Amino acid sequence: MQRPIFFCHIPKTAGTVLRLAFDRSFAPDTVFPTEKAITENQGQYPETQDAMAMVRQEVEKVRLFRGHYAFPASRALRNPIVVILLREPIARTKSHIRHVVRNGQISQAEAFAALDAGRLPDIVPANLMTYMLSHSDTPRLSEALSTVAAAEYLGVTENLGPFLERLKAIGIEAPNEQHNVGDDDIRFTPDQAETIRRHNETDAELYTGAIVDLFRRHGYAPPQQKRILQ
Repeated sequence: MQRPIFFCHIPKTAGTVLRLAFDRSFAPDTVFPTEKAITENQGQYPETQDAMAMVRQEVEKVRLFRGHYAFPASRALRNPIVVILLREPIARTKSHIRHVVRNGQISQAEAFAALDAGRLPDIVPANLMTYMLSHSDTPRLSEALSTVAAAEYLGVTENLGPFLERLKAIGIEAPNEQHNVGDDDIRFTPDQAETIRRHNETDAELYTGAIVDLFRRHGYAPPQQKRILQ
């Protein structure tokens, strides 16, 4: 029996590219949560416990468990292949803020007011990557680093090509078209960017650790970091 895949989809890390890859690579009834479950949940991924219950109920047919679920959700599967994609934390958080503003979850004025006050908007968590890759509800860098080290398929948005190439080994075929992750429709001041950096220092350490791990395992990393590692 093929091992199932767990993709820990951290928001704003090239999700469009991977969603298209999943759609063209797996039969719809083997991908969980199913599109039917998402539609019935008003277009949103079901809550973690509900999604895990669906997976456990159909565990023999699950090929892929994906969504904005933290790493502990992988426990719903037996011996899964873990796939993780990270993104430079300041860029990821800026993109996250732009996303919630565009979706009307918060206004740009509210987002900027929070940043100007030295905090992130309440709807955008600090150190989200560390939180999602920890083994519990408390974000711990040591746990997140161990998750990264154990992941069989690890990549970073800034060097997506080699990651997508490696995914072919587990039946994931990426589309040929390119999708831009560098949206810049909302510009941030240097002070606002500094607030974002300060609230993601643990994620920065996690990202650096992932770059080192990628270089150690595969000899590739984003060009700037690769020069440093060499």
